[in-house]
Amino acid sequence: MVLATRLYAPEPAAAALRLRGLARALADAGAQVRVLTSTPPGMAARRPRGHRQLRPGAA
Repeated sequence: MVLATRLYAPEPAAAALRLRGLARALADAGAQVRVLTSTPPGMAARRPRGHRQLRPGAA
């Protein structure tokens, strides 16, 4: 399952936290979940553990 959203944790917004909760609940229920999101403002220099950056055209 792919969850595509502009808002996702660690961005401090209620929607971001709800979507993280949804992704975790789906994963706990056995779904393979991949989240596609943008980089929050101010986070370009660091990436939370477990996150990786994919660029268009990259494998």
